[in-house]
Amino acid sequence: PLPPADLPGLAAVIRDRDLVVVADESATSRASLLALAASGACNGVNVRISKCGGLVAAHSRCREVLERGWLLQVGCHVGESSLLSAAQLILLGACPGVRYAEGCYGKHLLRADPFPPLLQFGYGGGRPDPPLRPGLGVDVDEGRLARAPVRRRLVAAP
Repeated sequence: PLPPADLPGLAAVIRDRDLVVVADESATSRASLLALAASGACNGVNVRISKCGGLVAAHSRCREVLERGWLLQVGCHVGESSLLSAAQLILLGACPGVRYAEGCYGKHLLRADPFPPLLQFGYGGGRPDPPLRPGLGVDVDEGRLARAPVRRRLVAAP
């Protein structure tokens, strides 16, 4: 991160050179988005459902980014399953104006996706169709989920 004293200079460089600077990890809440806007340190945001606190909060962040006229990317986390991909497809459908989308990697990154149907980008970046069933439209394959690697830690005595 840049020291606060360097932010005005960065804002001027972004403006003067017509650059697009996308905030990623620093954009998680409305407060963080307002702080980024006040700093002038970016003019785009990568919104991720899992880091924003869920689908509704991510949709709010997307609307706020688009209202500012900033570039909007909807992202994901490595190892995302079709459960989160389904939510992402819903978000993409609800936010016209998304410039870039990453995610829906499914079995490109997972040995077995425990949430069928498999929702992943095709080769060349083709976006999958969202499931047309109630809720997020995916099932839970209990067998695959049970075989998933899990690290367990006892945090309190029973």
